[in-house]
Amino acid sequence: MKNRIGRRNAKLETENAEIPELRKKLAKIPKLRKKLAKVKARNAELIKEMMKEDNRHVARIKLLKAIEEKYTRRAEFEVKIEELEKNRTDIVAENTELRSRVVKLEQDIVELKKELEPKKNHKF
Repeated sequence: MKNRIGRRNAKLETENAEIPELRKKLAKIPKLRKKLAKVKARNAELIKEMMKEDNRHVARIKLLKAIEEKYTRRAEFEVKIEELEKNRTDIVAENTELRSRVVKLEQDIVELKKELEPKKNHKF
């Protein structure tokens, strides 16, 4: 029984020796909670900043896509303008050719009239 009491006493002394250390740790808990609250607040601020930055990036990407689309459309318009200018050149050349043919036909008509004039007055 004395032995049992001695062991029990030794165990209690060991536990009692741990009490000051446990009290120190317990005293740190409010400080750690405060520190944790600060860390959480800072994390919330950082998340908010990241979201703002992300929104700025999204807006910039949209702007860049709009600019890219305008440049693409501009390039398409430039190609169409080149085609129209080429067509215009072709049409001008064709019109010039047709005018020269009309002039030639008019000359032929005048010549035919000249040829037919003496025959018209001639009686059979």
